[in-house]
Amino acid sequence: MAVKKKPDNRTLAQKRRKEQQDALRLKFKGIEYLRQLDNSQKQLEELRTTVRKARNTESNPNKIAETVAKADSQNRIIKTQVDLNFRRLAKVLPDLKQVDLTDGDGNNPLGSLAEALAEAVGGLRQ
Repeated sequence: MAVKKKPDNRTLAQKRRKEQQDALRLKFKGIEYLRQLDNSQKQLEELRTTVRKARNTESNPNKIAETVAKADSQNRIIKTQVDLNFRRLAKVLPDLKQVDLTDGDGNNPLGSLAEALAEAVGGLRQ
């Protein structure tokens, strides 16, 4: 037995308004997730700075180990938050099948970056 569906009695303007509201809601969700990702990046930078300061200024190895352990636990929390926000963002943003990156000369900037990193690492090893 087929279930009868109620007829949609909304006007065209009401339907469009609802679609626009939904689109705007998704856009704001995406912006919020991106803002949270940016905050996570800033928190990671602060952790990195804290650990560097502890290693450079602290002479007590126990305090350094304690600072590193706290930073490690906070790092795990931030990593979990970032993973969750990426999953949320994937539901809001459309999926991209392929992205072509080229600079002004038509070259792949990631290839140039990889070459520069390989040269830098090679210079460090020598």
